[in-house]
Amino acid sequence: MECVECEAYPYDDVDRGVSHPFSSARKGGGFVLCRNSFSPLRGCSFARSCYNQSAVAGEHSLNNKKGGLPPPPLSFAQHAMCAWCLNENMFSRSSIRRGKSLARISRIGIGGSAFSYVRVATVSDLMEAVIWYGAHRAEYKKNPLMVIGDATNVLFSDAPVSNFIIHNQASEIIPLSKDALWIGSGTQMNRVVDYCVTHARAGLSWAAGLPGTIGGAVYGNAGAFGGQMDQCIAGVVSLEKEGGVFVLRYRNAQACLFGYRTSIFKQRALRGAPMVIVAVVLNAFHTHAVADEQKAVRDHRRYRRTRHPVTARTLGSTFQNVPVEEIPVQIRAELADRIKQDPFPVVPAAVLLDRAGCKRLHVGGASFSAQHANFIVASGKTTARDVKKLCRQAHLRVQRRFGVALVLEIITQG
Repeated sequence: MECVECEAYPYDDVDRGVSHPFSSARKGGGFVLCRNSFSPLRGCSFARSCYNQSAVAGEHSLNNKKGGLPPPPLSFAQHAMCAWCLNENMFSRSSIRRGKSLARISRIGIGGSAFSYVRVATVSDLMEAVIWYGAHRAEYKKNPLMVIGDATNVLFSDAPVSNFIIHNQASEIIPLSKDALWIGSGTQMNRVVDYCVTHARAGLSWAAGLPGTIGGAVYGNAGAFGGQMDQCIAGVVSLEKEGGVFVLRYRNAQACLFGYRTSIFKQRALRGAPMVIVAVVLNAFHTHAVADEQKAVRDHRRYRRTRHPVTARTLGSTFQNVPVEEIPVQIRAELADRIKQDPFPVVPAAVLLDRAGCKRLHVGGASFSAQHANFIVASGKTTARDVKKLCRQAHLRVQRRFGVALVLEIITQG
């Protein structure tokens, strides 16, 4: 049985094709797609055209047969949930590693060992690992799923970590049109920025030098230099629990409920119902002003190199900047000269930390950077306990000095 579009035999020339459960979506009855269809552009133009149709549908479950918006005819996302993938998933238990050191993964170099650790390199691998975990949930009921990217802002516990950790390095960039890119959620932001500049795409130069992956940037609605992820996202594909099983869902930008350094993905995770960001559809329009984009990228990276401790063991920005409206009226005048657009008026957390004397604080091997007050740097055998204690001390100092309760931007585990 061959793929209906590219005529390749499914799964390495082995005749293991199956009639797709959504075959009724195409006239003529059953059909199959090959493994190429896991992405919208990898040999199958049919898969791509169907994906493009799904991109205008707003929020809906891609394999939901109940009410609401109807699913598109077929997409790479639906194929991942087909009978073959659910019953004969390519993921193998042998991929799971026990006792992986998380300190070697985290940018700050802190963390115990992982109970279960899996690294994935493609979007299809990511989906297979998540679906496999869901199918074996009873076995891992004491091991909640945790998907990480570059772990540039994740503080792992010093003790062994009980989570089932999927290390997402799914780094695929595929052009959908002259104005849109399909990007695997494990792709590093700087690689996306470089791709855009190289291929004359505009809209993401503000993210130059931003650490982490695009999935993490969407999760926290990252921003810098007046730009923010919600300004350039067309939609997000995610895997999430529905009725006890993982299903794929596409959301347009509005349905992602972006807010300042937050999104529906972060909000659900905080409520104990995490969703796995699989891929991002990015608005990246063609531009003739390539030189301007290149200059902006250079300038932003130079700024970070000179103002941030980029070579140190850090977790990036420790606290979120504070919207001006949250600053007590009686002290706004004192801070008026330090207000910036991010993308709306905020007072940088670094200013509050600096003026509250937090640069002088240190706990064990953890201290605030002399270069940038909102960065905690680690030296020697710094522990997660040191970092957490330092955060609490800084939070208390700023609250006493300014009446402002800082909000952590880093993610703490355990």
